[in-house]
This record gives sequence, structure tokens and C-alpha cells, in this order.
Amino acid sequence: DELVSFASYINRVKPAGIAVRVVSAAADQLGLVMDVYYDPLVMQSDGSLIAGGNKPVEEAIRNYLHGLEFNGEFITMKMIDVIQLAEGVRVVEVKSVSYKYLDYPNYVPIDAKYTPESGYIAFDAEDAKVIINYKVNES
Repeated sequence: DELVSFASYINRVKPAGIAVRVVSAAADQLGLVMDVYYDPLVMQSDGSLIAGGNKPVEEAIRNYLHGLEFNGEFITMKMIDVIQLAEGVRVVEVKSVSYKYLDYPNYVPIDAKYTPESGYIAFDAEDAKVIINYKVNES
């Protein structure tokens, strides 16, 4: 009922000749494969901090996605910038980034940037398409 009411309202107030599509859908899912080189004096091999136990890489990704405006553009390099600021992280190497919209059967690669179909992106660290390999930074 809310979607119908909202779409009706938008069609009344929009300028003439402007096409509008009102969408209410679940978030696009982020797929991610990356290597994170970490400081072993700060972080453990599972990505959790020695002091505190939280996982700063996963938190950084979630914070980046939550900071995007609705229909905001996902930019891989900006996500990397945020991850590199996380405690214990030394180097981030992204192998692949992809998304899945609704019930599409496959993930679609993201080259450098992407505007989500549903308007926003969700990140589930437990998703099989999310692989974060933690490697000790030797230097």
C-alpha cells in the first residue's frame, strides 16, 4: 500500500515529461575477493583485532556502504581507501568485486564503479561470494 501511494504521489509532483521508476527491492548483494595484508602485532589471522576482537576490515566495508547515499555510486577505490585506514591493515589487494540483484542467478563483475539497481548494497561477510584472505605483512 505504501509503495502504491508513494508512486502515485511522485507521479503527481514530478515535472511533466520526466520518466520516474519507483522501486522497492532488497539490497543488491556485494561479492568480494581480496587479500588483506595485516600487522600480526595488531590483528589475528581471522581478521579480528588482538585487543577487542572486532573485525575492522568488515566494519570498514559496512561503514563505506552505509555512507553511500541512496542510489549512490559504489566506487571500488573509495572502498579500498576506507579499508586501508582500518586498524592493523597494511595493504589491500582486491582480486574481484561483483554484485547480485534480487534473484539473479549469478554475480556480475564490477569494473571500477556501480550504481545499485535497488538503490543500495548490502555486505554479508558470511556469504560464499565474500572471500577475505588475511596474510601477514612481512615487512
